[in-house]
Amino acid sequence: MGSKFFAKALPLLLFLLFLTPALFSSIPHKEIASHNEKTLAQNSPSKILPKEISAQAPSISNPTEYAYFHIGPASPSILSASAPASKNSPSPPAQNSSSPSPLTLADEKIYISALSPPEIYYAWGEFHPSKFSIKKESSPLCPQDLYEFEAAGESTLEGKFLFSLDGMQKEISFDANAKLPIFPPFSKEEYSSLSTKGENNTASLPKLTANFIGILSIPYNTKRIYYERINSCSGGFCSSSCQPAASQYLQTFQIPLKDEKEWLVQHSEPEFFLLQPIDGEQLQLNEKAQAIILSNSAPSNISFSINNKTITAQFTDYEIIEDEFKFLQIKRIKRLQPILSEENDSLLFTNSSNSFLNASHLGAKPSAWQLYSLIKAPLPQGGSQLAITFEDDFNNLHKKAFLLQTKQIPRPSREFFKKEISLPDLTGALAIFVAALLGLGFFSLKN
Repeated sequence: MGSKFFAKALPLLLFLLFLTPALFSSIPHKEIASHNEKTLAQNSPSKILPKEISAQAPSISNPTEYAYFHIGPASPSILSASAPASKNSPSPPAQNSSSPSPLTLADEKIYISALSPPEIYYAWGEFHPSKFSIKKESSPLCPQDLYEFEAAGESTLEGKFLFSLDGMQKEISFDANAKLPIFPPFSKEEYSSLSTKGENNTASLPKLTANFIGILSIPYNTKRIYYERINSCSGGFCSSSCQPAASQYLQTFQIPLKDEKEWLVQHSEPEFFLLQPIDGEQLQLNEKAQAIILSNSAPSNISFSINNKTITAQFTDYEIIEDEFKFLQIKRIKRLQPILSEENDSLLFTNSSNSFLNASHLGAKPSAWQLYSLIKAPLPQGGSQLAITFEDDFNNLHKKAFLLQTKQIPRPSREFFKKEISLPDLTGALAIFVAALLGLGFFSLKN
């Protein structure tokens, strides 16, 4: 019994480890998606009042105290932070807490990947009282009208999502009862057609924009008690009075809801180039290789394998953050310098740049990230292989291998050193040397 319980609880226990406030290098996209799908199903509609919305009193035209639609995070997606956390950052939760860090960086860029198309989560909520009444003045000479409202059923939400991907427009209907994530309706071919643009060394990745447009409908039985001003004349005298009247009817209030969100789209396979040795051949005393990776996906880590030795450069750390709707998001924290798996960093020098580069002369696509690497390692004489593995923020692995040929430096033969130099040869050489000196002396005296 205990072993079965442990087996069922193990995935949850492992995921709770991911939620500790410490930074981590692995990226639990699947666990994040599973959590967010459950959160969506349990909280639609949501009872949460967002911080940016203030509750209001019901009115004759709108019975709700609040109503909203919120486009949440996508999975997989990455919230990018431009610098690592500093010592002055807010203190994380206690180490025995399983709560992720709160989401506080609302203005930072969010990335998705065309190689791993995302699903999008959302939250919507509203509150309307079961009964309420409002008085309204219709005539200054009569009592105020009285409106009595009583809810006549559940609220319903209908709407649609409008998507734009780098100029391509599509829309899908929204079913609030399904309580399922939304999948942008773009094909693999459409994602593959994306490209990076740039100006003044600044790269511009394509964008995915999601717009929600919907109508929240709430039925109410309405009773109106109002007064009509009646004028009457008799015997030359006229008077007026307020006569009560009433009406009852069923009305459906319709409240428009909308929201919009934007993601930057990383895309396409990275391209690998061997810069040195340019033709794959080198001499044994010049044992080094230089490579460049042009990518439209941010690097998480890169591994270099050469001569049965592997060194990994880790460029980022990650942490999990939580928004007010309990959705989880992965935050990327770029390191100022990559961390190497080997302490002897003289074997590998690597650095990255996040700028626009149009390397058409290499036959490459325009790129938003460039990674330069210099590998120094003793190579055996003959053939060897440099294998590079590039992993992006979305757990996509890209591999490339280059064949290297290391040649031995030619050495003078032993016969060259054993060769005897005859006396006439030495005499002739000495004569030429003396003649040269006398010529130089004569030329200097003449001038």
